[in-house]
Amino acid sequence: MNGTASDSGAGSSGITSVTINGQRANNDTAQADLAAAWNKSIVLASGANTITVVATDGAGNQTTKTLTITYTPTTTVTPARLAAPSIKTGSFEFGITGPVGQRFVIEASSQAQSGWTPISTNQIPAGGSFSLTDVVGQRTMRFYRVISIAP
Repeated sequence: MNGTASDSGAGSSGITSVTINGQRANNDTAQADLAAAWNKSIVLASGANTITVVATDGAGNQTTKTLTITYTPTTTVTPARLAAPSIKTGSFEFGITGPVGQRFVIEASSQAQSGWTPISTNQIPAGGSFSLTDVVGQRTMRFYRVISIAP
């Protein structure tokens, strides 16, 4: 958060401090009628956050501004991951690990750049892993990827 504070009124006694929620800001002083270009990092909690900024001049006069910022954090999707491949005659088996309850789609393609086709949509069960066996048949090469689905 940043802003400016100046004492351009009678006396021009300068700015002696700027506080944000009771903590001093950086670069929070200025002499005479110059502006203090202050800044302060703040941590927002999820939901409504009340921010109070107080500027004090050299004569002890204060100006207070209060604002409310509502913070809504974005949902983080932890990706499911392919793990433990095993090639057996006629099949390819691999595991998928991730957080319990995470939904995902497994896609396969004969080309790494395009042609992806969903072959399975699942959810990570209790225990955090899931196994899938894909019958290879006559295919000589196949690529796999796992795409996590947002909750």
